[in-house]
Amino acid sequence: MIPRRAQELVILVIGVFTPLGVLAVNGSAFLMRHLPEARLILAFAALLSGLLLNSLAAYAGHRRARRHVPDLLNEYRWWIWVGIVVVVVASAVIGAYYTYLGLENASQLPNGTAVVASAFLLLFPFAITLLARRLDSRPTGNQRAAGKRAARERS
Repeated sequence: MIPRRAQELVILVIGVFTPLGVLAVNGSAFLMRHLPEARLILAFAALLSGLLLNSLAAYAGHRRARRHVPDLLNEYRWWIWVGIVVVVVASAVIGAYYTYLGLENASQLPNGTAVVASAFLLLFPFAITLLARRLDSRPTGNQRAAGKRAARERS
């Protein structure tokens, strides 16, 4: 009754799952044994990840804000860019620092600090992007004025 393609997909998923699980367990064991070295590498990776994801989100937010408040962005361009850079760098540094602190002791893993830092590094750019999309869905000042003019012309 199950289509052949679905059967092949199920067999493929089951067949791939076990080797991937074995690799994940062995990788985790290696990291636990070499946690002091991995801790620094993971903190650097968290910093790099935070910088990249937050920069993309900030760029998207700025691009969308240009449509809604171009005069404000032109007038305070340098202050806004400094603020964006400070927020992007500070959030990435904070996430990396707490990642580093959270991986201090292998016997205390999983550590809440590292989990919260990782969640922050993931959720912060998504929150910025979601906020930017909400701003983008609102009509701009020019669009509102055009809508009001059109409504007056119709009546």
